[in-house]
Amino acid sequence: MLTTNKTLLRYPLPEDKELLVKLRNDIDLQVLLMSRPKANNLSKIESWLNQKLSDEHTVFFIVADSYEGFPVGYIQLVKMDFLNKKCELGICIDIQHQGKGYATDAFKLLEIYAKKIFNMNKIIVSVLVKNKRAISFYEKMLYQNVGILKADFYFDSEFHDVLLMEKII
Repeated sequence: MLTTNKTLLRYPLPEDKELLVKLRNDIDLQVLLMSRPKANNLSKIESWLNQKLSDEHTVFFIVADSYEGFPVGYIQLVKMDFLNKKCELGICIDIQHQGKGYATDAFKLLEIYAKKIFNMNKIIVSVLVKNKRAISFYEKMLYQNVGILKADFYFDSEFHDVLLMEKII
């Protein structure tokens, strides 16, 4: 477990699946995460979670409140490239828990973990150009703009630009 005074990163528990179903069924949230929204039931979430947990190039944690233990979202490192020491980071915090410091703590904890355990050198994030709130957050976390992928994400009958950001850790 990785923890701060407020936030805990931990292995998923059976009771976390209710929140994961909620998050994965939130169409607006999934679009902001550049995920393809589709109906998810408990069985699909269990399959998705098992895939995440068994992928040797992925690290997946539940983001939870460190006092009461309730889940507020998840964070993951994906596409871990052990030769070039880089990976991509994704985070999803339930809307009712956004703006309370969980994401900031989770980022800091996961960056330390990526460096200490896997000797990662760089973390990359991809974000829709129109997602100004996320971009502002990544900038606060010292991620640097490295370019825009034009018309890179297709949704709702149109193409959207994607901003790439990175941080050397």
